[in-house]
Order: sequence, then C-alpha cells, then structure tokens
Amino acid sequence: MTTSGGFDSSLDAPSTSVFARPISVLALSFYLGPFKIAATRLRVVSESCLVDPRAPVNMRAPRLADLPSAAVGLYRRSEIVNSDLPTFSRSEDLLRYVEKSYQRRFIDLSGDFEGYLRKFSSKTRSTLKRKIRKFGEFSGGKVDWRQYRSPTEIADFHALARSISAGSYQERLFDAGLPEDPEFLAHAQALARENRVRAYLLFHHGRAVSYLFCPITDGRLEYQYLGFLPEFAQHSPGTVLQYLALEEIFAERAFRLFDFTEGDGEHKQFFSTASVHCANVLYLKPLLWVRALLWSHRALSAISTSLDRIIAGIGLKARLRQLFRGIRPRQVK
Repeated sequence: MTTSGGFDSSLDAPSTSVFARPISVLALSFYLGPFKIAATRLRVVSESCLVDPRAPVNMRAPRLADLPSAAVGLYRRSEIVNSDLPTFSRSEDLLRYVEKSYQRRFIDLSGDFEGYLRKFSSKTRSTLKRKIRKFGEFSGGKVDWRQYRSPTEIADFHALARSISAGSYQERLFDAGLPEDPEFLAHAQALARENRVRAYLLFHHGRAVSYLFCPITDGRLEYQYLGFLPEFAQHSPGTVLQYLALEEIFAERAFRLFDFTEGDGEHKQFFSTASVHCANVLYLKPLLWVRALLWSHRALSAISTSLDRIIAGIGLKARLRQLFRGIRPRQVK
C-alpha cells in the first residue's frame, strides 16, 4: 500500500549554485492509502544528491537568499539525514518538509561474486540457487537470459521490456514502469553509445518475463527500472534476474557500486550490503499558503499511514499486495 503523498518531477543535475539551475515544476500529490486524490504543482529548484556509502557527505542547508524569486523552494532528493528528523520543521530561514525518508541501499562491487554471496547464510544461498535451478526446469532445462548494452541492443531490449512493463503491477499501480516514449529510448541509446548502460531480460520459452534497466553514473550501476509479468510471480523472476545480472556485473569488474537509489523494500534489503539514511526534502519559503499546504499534506499522510497499519493489522495487506500484483492466493485443502 502507498501510505504517503509523493512528488513527481524531472530533476536537474547538481550544480554549485542554486541560482545556476533552472526552475522545474514539482507535483505534490495527496494520497489516501493507494489512491491519489489531489495534487498541487510547485515551482522549485531541484537537486539530486549522489550518495556514497563509503564517504557520505552532508549537504549544506539552503537559505532564503539562495532561492531565485520565481521559485517557491528547493527540492533535494537523497539528502543524508538523521533518522529522527521531524517531518515538518524550520531549517535556517526556510520551512523544511521531509516528504519521504528511507535507507538508500547499495552493493559493494569491489570483491567477487562468491565473496558477495558469503553475506548470505548457507540456507539462503541454497534457496537462491534452488530458485535459479527451478526456473531453469520451468523453462525447459535452461535459464534463458541476456544482457543488452549497445544502441541496437537497447532498442531490442526496450521493445521487449515494454511488453512486460505494460502488464506489471509497477506500472499499473505506481506509474513506475519502463517509459515507452521515444525520448526515453533516444536517451537510453545515447547512454549506450557512451557505454553507460546495462540492461537485462529473463525469458521463458522465448517470451520476455522480467527486465532490469541500469544506467551508469560515476562508476555505479543505478537500479532504475525492474519489472516482471505478474503471472510468473510464483517463480520469482525478479529475484532470478537480479541474481544472474549481479553475477555478470561482478565478473565484469568495471563498477564500484550497485546503487538501489531511493526507496526501500524487501528486494533491496535482501540484496544490499550497505545503506545510508536519506530523505527527499523540500525547503520552502515561509509563506502562509505554503504552511497550510504542508500541514494538510502531513495530516493526510498520517491518516493514510494509520489506514495502512489497520489493513496490515487485520491481515489484509499481504492479500491486497498479491491481488495488486496479480498473484492468486494458494488454496488450503
């Protein structure tokens, strides 16, 4: 279940000066449980932090004088924060609103794959290998998966991955599927020409069933898009593809980190080896209408979180998650 309001924006690359970055439009969305009920658009300067778990750097808090007159604030993604940071507070002479806090998780790629697997218990390693073996048996005797990295390969990957994404719960529920627009494909192919992308597909009898798309920034692979067909969920296609991709990534020995980026979840917790506590933070001018907006957003988010806890408490959360993902509950005989 989605429990809090969210932001949607196109973020600009970090710069040394807030004034040097263009102003973008940010959608502050209001949710009740999984349902989006309203959105407010804000003109902000955007900034995305490049977090390194080996040497985390705290960002300087912005001040009112840093903001251009046409912007109502600064939106900073993946800022390193104290886990006890309040949702709504003052920071210097601005209002600070923590939209979402999470553990940003990573995999250290400095060793080899066998060394990485030793982070898991022997029982877990056995379970992982059994999932790979069973998917191979399910697929007619072998696991068919492929890596894509050249511009031509990326075009093939995009067409096949879109056939998966269109039916995935990531796209249906959270609008987090692989983009279908020509601009995204052109950007992905431009990355491929610079050797700055790795993409992976898992197949079942020739049909693509799971995809993983990872752009490369500063020696790190970024976990940007992962999806799978819901009717294959019981065969763990996302886990199988992640395992196989990591084996290939470690063997390539070309990267420092696998970055799971913002957000958290069981998949990221399971595969990661390190984490840094981060948050997406809005720094806004202390205007009366801004205060009212943030108070109402926080109140609705609290109600949404309580609703989510109630659903979990009566045992419906797991069933709803299965329903949303297209998984039929097992019948007890």
